[in-house]
Amino acid sequence: INLALHARLPYDANRDFAPITLLARLPFVLVLHPDVPARDVAELIALARRDPAALTYASVGNGSATHLAMALFCHGAGIRAEHVPFRGSAPALNEILGGRVAMMFVNTLSSIELIRTGRLRVLAIGSATRSAALPDVPTLAEATGRPEARAETWFGLLAPAGTDEAIIRRIATDVAAAAAEPVLRGRLEAQGAIIATSSPAEFTAMIGAEQRRWAEAVRLSGATVD
Repeated sequence: INLALHARLPYDANRDFAPITLLARLPFVLVLHPDVPARDVAELIALARRDPAALTYASVGNGSATHLAMALFCHGAGIRAEHVPFRGSAPALNEILGGRVAMMFVNTLSSIELIRTGRLRVLAIGSATRSAALPDVPTLAEATGRPEARAETWFGLLAPAGTDEAIIRRIATDVAAAAAEPVLRGRLEAQGAIIATSSPAEFTAMIGAEQRRWAEAVRLSGATVD
């Protein structure tokens, strides 16, 4: 995201790092205040088309992943909604819980208990597959009929550029073994994370694809920070 968002960075994301492995994906969920008259994504899109001024959405900041994920969603659905940025997920969620903002893409860690207790309505999850933590919630691809629809962030390991390739391969192998450990996997999945390790080459290719995807989201959103 920073490559597309900032005119100048003190580092080169592709030159200065050596990708090791993807660790986990953390999908965003599309949540609403329960009073919003939409029980699924199709109804939400229909509401936005009937009344373009009906919907506002929160984010954790201008140019953040939550902002850009909604920009991609709205573009794909052909709808508009007003962006209301906040400084973090807690104040953003508070405004949705209070009914002052309609909806948000937010990570599962921040929202899962609010969803389980019925304080937020969840319409979709942004991962490629359904989450073990929210098995009845459809993916964005299922809900929109667009296979490419996703909304998620991810975590991975990188080393300084020039790190010996044998060391990189060894770390990637050790991480994959640790990620297969049932207790660790279970604890992370219970919080909505999806374990997803990779080879260094696979992670490098994924980072390139993500750079292109988020650059398009920045363009669509019009977000700037400089």
